[in-house]
Amino acid sequence: DCSTRGKKLQANARLHGWLTVEVREEDQRATLREFARVNGIDLATKRPSTLMSWDEIRAMSGHGLVTIGAHTVNHLNLKRLSEADARHEIGDVRRILLEKLGQEP
Repeated sequence: DCSTRGKKLQANARLHGWLTVEVREEDQRATLREFARVNGIDLATKRPSTLMSWDEIRAMSGHGLVTIGAHTVNHLNLKRLSEADARHEIGDVRRILLEKLGQEP
């Protein structure tokens, strides 16, 4: 029941707790895609409008007051991954940024 703001916040907290405690990190994307599908949410139309393009990121990276930093490729919780998977997440994002921006973070 998400009929009020308070109930929406409560549902969000429960969903977040379930995803971050009970669903394996590697399964979260598939779980969220299925959740969206069942609830009639088209992720393909929602996501592009909320993300920056590489052209926008390149333009920002050239500004003296902006620093582009690395996170992970898939925004997974590194504490829940094996060391090898965590290294992959960190290393690949550095490689992608070097390829796209011409510099490492």
